[in-house]
Formats: sequence, structure tokens, C-alpha cells
Amino acid sequence: MIVLDYKECGKDIKISPYNTQQEKEMLLCLTMYENQSLDDALILCNVENNIIETLTTNEKKALLYRFREISIGDEINTKFECIHCKKANEAPVNISNIIEPANIKNEHIIDCFKELTHDNFQDFVDINLEELDVDEYEDLYEETYNSITKFNFRKEIRCNLCGESNYTDISAPKFIIDNMSEDSVMSLYQTYNDLNYYGNYTKQDIDTLLPFERFILISLLNKSKEEINR
Repeated sequence: MIVLDYKECGKDIKISPYNTQQEKEMLLCLTMYENQSLDDALILCNVENNIIETLTTNEKKALLYRFREISIGDEINTKFECIHCKKANEAPVNISNIIEPANIKNEHIIDCFKELTHDNFQDFVDINLEELDVDEYEDLYEETYNSITKFNFRKEIRCNLCGESNYTDISAPKFIIDNMSEDSVMSLYQTYNDLNYYGNYTKQDIDTLLPFERFILISLLNKSKEEINR
């Protein structure tokens, strides 16, 4: 089993790529339960409840993207309408480097691993904000914003037709969970059938495959079938 150290936001979590069985369970949950949560997806990735409880929403999203990155790859194909040429497009969005580490030098600033707003500013400092004058408040707010951990869920994608940059937000929980697999339930079971019938793999064999291993095997199998049919 591949085990990696996930050391982000002060956490040290052991993670492994999810296998085909876990991926299938995520797909089936999406089919049966419309409101699958980030916690549900993390549980299916074998993250323990006591760890999940310590994570902010942004940390959960970033961790799921890391699972997706090591299990399938760091690009997700997205459909969008270009804001420049107004044409329908499909292009990959890169999901790596979501977390920008903190650079805190002020001992009064606390990293909370969530989005900073004026409403929750007090959570990020250990001094009473009401005692600050306007300039002191604004200076501390700016310093806090510039030094805490940031989560970059706004990603650039380029139009295939006009080449101009567009930006998409990949922070929606449904988008994240939907993209934990590149298959549908039907296409995944078609892969089971092909690998079993043509490759003599058992269901148990396929269940233990990592998604990227499965993609490689089905690609090699299709190539072999093409060569035989020539």
C-alpha cells in the first residue's frame, strides 16, 4: 500500500490513494444520496472521524483534492462558456497547489485555516479588536490577511478557441465530490466487464486497483484488442 504524509495546516495525516472499490462506493453514494457531504467522502477515503472533526471546511476540501490528485491525477476536465468569445468549451483545470502556506511573524496572529472576513477577524488574533483605533485595526487586518494560510480554489482555465484566460471556482462541495471519479457507475461497470472478460481479472483483483492503474490496464487492453482485430 502507498502511504503518503499529508503535512498541511499544521496537520500530519497519513493518506493513501483510494482504490477502485472505494471509488465505486463514492459513485454509488452520489447516485443514491443526493446530499453526500465532504465528511462522507473523507470517511470513504479512510480518514478517521477524530481527524475529520479537527478540520475546517477549507481543509476538508483541500484534503479531498489531494486524495483525488494521488489517485487519479491533478487535472479535472471542466465545461464552461468563455467570457470572451462566448463559446462553449471543455478544458482541464489543475487542482494542485491549492494551499499557500502561512508566513506569520506577528505573535498575536492565529492561523485558523479558513477565509478571513471582518466578521470573523477576532478569531485570528489574541488581542481585543475593540481596543484598536481604525488605523491599527486596518493595518492588523492587512497583515493578518497577507500572512495566514490561504486556499486557492479560483483556478485559471484557457479557452480552446480564442486562447483567453477564464477563471473558475472549484470550491463547491458537489463539484469536488462529483470529480472524485472520472467514471460514471455505468462506465465503471463496463470496465469491470472488459477487464474480467478480456483480461481474466477477477472482481476482487479490479477492486484493489488504484484508479490510475485501472486506466492504464484498460488502455493497454484496448490497444491489444485493436492490434488483434487488424
